[in-house]
Amino acid sequence: MKNRLFVMTLLMVMLFGLPMVQRSTTGATLSAKCVKTTGKNVRLRYGPGEGYGIYCQLPKGTVMTYLGNSSDNNWYRVSYQGQELYISRDYSSLCDCGNSSYTPSVPRQKTQCVVHAKHVRLRTGPDASRYPYFIWEETGKPIYFNKGDVLEYLGEHENGFYKVRYRGYVAWICSDYCTLR
Repeated sequence: MKNRLFVMTLLMVMLFGLPMVQRSTTGATLSAKCVKTTGKNVRLRYGPGEGYGIYCQLPKGTVMTYLGNSSDNNWYRVSYQGQELYISRDYSSLCDCGNSSYTPSVPRQKTQCVVHAKHVRLRTGPDASRYPYFIWEETGKPIYFNKGDVLEYLGEHENGFYKVRYRGYVAWICSDYCTLR
């Protein structure tokens, strides 16, 4: 019976990981810690700083698992959608996952990329220095998008670029010039 319980516990840890658990000075478990967004459209990043790429933007009140702090203590290291990411402490706060009001946030899947700038061009890959502009075959000229234009978001991002589809073609757009919804 003990072996079976051990195997089941080990399996659960392997599948779901261990939440950060805080212990009191008496050794009793208090509760796991979470991080909750306090601002609107808070960016989750791949590293602890604005120079790192953006994984996604989250609405106010989104809750994720707390993993620790960055070395400079300006960022929380969190687990969100199976990814280890970072969120600025300026737009989030620690909270108690064990209270009755905790419900994991699962935002709906983002499927659109809405342009919020003028004269935005697509690229053939996720890097401005290595990939040329996407050229529309019919005209031989780059395609430009403006504020309000909507592209299909394909769910991938790399180096600050979102993978999108336009008229059946796959291309990349800089995340600085569009918002996912």
